[in-house]
Amino acid sequence: MKMRYSAYWICVLMVSILVGCSTHHVEHKQRPSMPFYYGELCTRPTQSYLVSYLRKAQVRVHFLGDHIFIVMPSRLLFKSHSSHLLESSHRVLRMVSQLLACYQKMSVEIVGYNSEFLNNGASQSLSQQQAEQVAHILWRSHIDSRLISGKGNGAATKYNEAGSCRIEIYTKKLP
Repeated sequence: MKMRYSAYWICVLMVSILVGCSTHHVEHKQRPSMPFYYGELCTRPTQSYLVSYLRKAQVRVHFLGDHIFIVMPSRLLFKSHSSHLLESSHRVLRMVSQLLACYQKMSVEIVGYNSEFLNNGASQSLSQQQAEQVAHILWRSHIDSRLISGKGNGAATKYNEAGSCRIEIYTKKLP
């Protein structure tokens, strides 16, 4: 009888170990969560993967201290001479929003430039619509930002060259 009784408890113990249960209840005090530092909401490998994916998609990503500067050609995001997003642009914008989600408490400024084949007024209006479209997508992705703004600069650019249609995203850490 004793042998059968001890074999029973050995089986119960083995099953509880395999299943991950404990035979006696131990309360663990939950440690308070450590505060995140800027850029530590995702792991370095995750951040590296996102940056490498964006660079392969011809998106330039620059880190300048607590600031992030992202430059995307408009042809990757929008149909020619319009503010309608391409189907392929959603993956790129999702990767951008995942990268920005690695950071907390920031302001995001989206600036559009568009100078191809348009007069200055039309270029200003189109770049404004494109910047606002990207701002809306980033806002819907729930990145931790206090301010997201979209601004169109039309043809006003340092690089007055054909093909300078682009969307620039500037982030700034807030206190």
